[in-house]
Amino acid sequence: MTGARVVWVEAAPVREHVRRLLAAGLTKPQIGRRSGIAPNTITALIEGVHGRGPSLRVRRTTAGQLFAVEPELVGPEGGGWVDPIGTMRRLRSLVALGWPVKVLAQETRLPTNTFWPILDERATKIRVSTRDRVMSLYEQLTRQPAPPPSMGATWARNRAARRAWPLPCVWSGNGIDDPDARPVDARYAEATPGSQSFQVLIAPETVRQWAAVVEHMLDDDPGLSTAQVAARFDRTAGTISAALRRAGRPDLLDRLAANGVRHDFHDDSRRRVDQVEDLLVIEPDLTLAEARDRLGRDRLTEELAAAGRTDLRERLMRNTTRRKYRRTQ
Repeated sequence: MTGARVVWVEAAPVREHVRRLLAAGLTKPQIGRRSGIAPNTITALIEGVHGRGPSLRVRRTTAGQLFAVEPELVGPEGGGWVDPIGTMRRLRSLVALGWPVKVLAQETRLPTNTFWPILDERATKIRVSTRDRVMSLYEQLTRQPAPPPSMGATWARNRAARRAWPLPCVWSGNGIDDPDARPVDARYAEATPGSQSFQVLIAPETVRQWAAVVEHMLDDDPGLSTAQVAARFDRTAGTISAALRRAGRPDLLDRLAANGVRHDFHDDSRRRVDQVEDLLVIEPDLTLAEARDRLGRDRLTEELAAAGRTDLRERLMRNTTRRKYRRTQ
């Protein structure tokens, strides 16, 4: 019994595809792990081995497996070496937020000297495990308030300011892993040991960047209000509004303000529920008109509905109906 017939195809198109993968930052072992093709086979295809030139033909199955590999730096592989561009940008952005390198190393359980070659662009490849740990930490730290004022935080921000390392939110989508992507307006003012504050992030010359930060935050959470953004960065709502006005972004101001109105309305609605329940305990026959008058709320019906307490509204309306019925008797 004979085996399946081996079908060969021209190697040139496959070779060009692999070269594009290499140019995108993938390594041969990386391509091998993603395609299931041995690195030696890839070397033979690209450069040749044992004194021979590059392969002229490859198996059709080999070609198909290699063509299936996309030029994406962040892939599914669980080991090996990868391009450090995304990791470098994430680390720089965290330093710009005020996280000292020593703290980042402790959080990822990696030695500090692992990070400096990455930050300074001396590392050409890093381990997948390093990339994944930094990526996980980046997702965690960019979803919580920046570090509190300290000498370490000031040092980190000043280092980022001197080197124009951008904030996390100026990277759009997956652009942080794209070698050709560029951040939005990456200039900073320096912090001082006396200030040790987030003034470094919202100095007048960086209002465009601040607008980009707010815009990306709204993309991530469309319901954010000015107060919530201010609390995230330990600033006042007025400071955020002023920065957005100077940046010429009234659209962002309007979105934040509208969200704030909705938040205030829902907060008021919850308070109104408590007040109505207290009144009904004291006066079980309280009518809707009386409740509006006691609380001074013309929109009491809408507020109860917004709080999901239509039962209270219906009870007040039933009391109103009973009161009218008694008067007719």
